[in-house]
Amino acid sequence: MGNRKQKSSAFGEVLTLLFLPVAWLARFAFGRKRAGQEEIKRFYRSAEWKRLRYAQLEREPRCRTCGASAASGTKMNVDHVRPLWRYWHLRLQPKNLQTLCASCNWGKGGRGGKVRR
Repeated sequence: MGNRKQKSSAFGEVLTLLFLPVAWLARFAFGRKRAGQEEIKRFYRSAEWKRLRYAQLEREPRCRTCGASAASGTKMNVDHVRPLWRYWHLRLQPKNLQTLCASCNWGKGGRGGKVRR
């Protein structure tokens, strides 16, 4: 009952041939940008990142997972919750940042998503 084959038409094939390249170009031109390694390195050296990082460390001075702080001698990292290379458009969003100690940041392993408390 549900195994009816659709008949292909010449008109449908022509439309497919015309609009597939257009759809691909639109996705390429307007899709979310992914950053390359050089662009990411430049970003981490930029003044805007340094200001944002400092503001994040002031707002959240302790590690989000274990509670360690720089006062106890721990190296603190400001981490992008969503990976920078994939979610380039979120690079300067404070809601996409979290403070982690070096150990917890390493343990996160670049999987993306918030580390659980």
